[in-house]
Amino acid sequence: MRAHSFRTSDVPRLERRRHWEASLSPYFGRLHRDTGGGDSLDAHLDVYDMGGIAAIRMEISRSRVTRLARDAIDKGGDYFKLSMQLRGCADVTVDGETVRLDAGDWIALDQRRPYTWESPADSKLFGLQIPRARLTGMKLPAMLSSQSTEPETGGMKSVLSGYLRTLEAQIGRIAEQAAILLADTSLGLVAAMLEDERRVPARAEDSLAGLRLRAEKFVRARACDPEFTVDELAKALHCSRRYLYKAFSGEMLSPEKMIWQLRLERSCQALLAPKNAARSIGSIAFDHGFNSDAHFIRAFKARYGMPPARYRQHFSAQP
Repeated sequence: MRAHSFRTSDVPRLERRRHWEASLSPYFGRLHRDTGGGDSLDAHLDVYDMGGIAAIRMEISRSRVTRLARDAIDKGGDYFKLSMQLRGCADVTVDGETVRLDAGDWIALDQRRPYTWESPADSKLFGLQIPRARLTGMKLPAMLSSQSTEPETGGMKSVLSGYLRTLEAQIGRIAEQAAILLADTSLGLVAAMLEDERRVPARAEDSLAGLRLRAEKFVRARACDPEFTVDELAKALHCSRRYLYKAFSGEMLSPEKMIWQLRLERSCQALLAPKNAARSIGSIAFDHGFNSDAHFIRAFKARYGMPPARYRQHFSAQP
């Protein structure tokens, strides 16, 4: 099967960005690109026609692209995007939720929804641009990734992962007639995955509860690190800060309060430990994530009703 290929190295440097955007627009629509490095774009694109489905292999230098809501009705909106990260990593944000893609992860996007795709280093990707008309009658999610932990869809997502890896490795050796049959196979796999996703009962609460449990476990492990923040927690859990706070909506503690409360509890325990009898209150506070004596004393008094020095004196004197 022949590929339509494009390399920015074949184009004068000042014209690379314009030519690259023109090569992408038939499949991805209008993308607003911020390289942080002017027009120093290094990219390579191979497009294979699989019976109306475009199989696309792409290598690109560090970049950040955004698809805006106002561009939803352009030609890119006619496609449902399925893309696998082969090398490097990327952060993809849709509706305020961010998914981190590492090598081997894939993501499905409805290109009628705005999104941001940020690759902090050189990347290689492979994916399918599926015409929406071929998925008529199916509910297309705004974003769906291989990282879902739902057991009901995990098997089908693993099958799709294996298929994409194999297809990418063999795409240049496939005859054109066979490619038409593979288009039907691709549609069948995507349809099966979407159908599995549809059949799973709406369990947003279960998903949020699972996220809360993972967040609490992570906080217990990292709370005393003074560099540990809510942003670091969200990044470790592969979700956005906004979605993390949503998981704690209605709970007594927000993620930030949970971190500080655990620091206080551990500081309090350390204050009364006999092995710390000769240590200063400030050094104990610093060991448990505080970087200000004044902040520690205020927070401690608000929680325990007395300053840490008095608390230590009072309870250490008791048998």
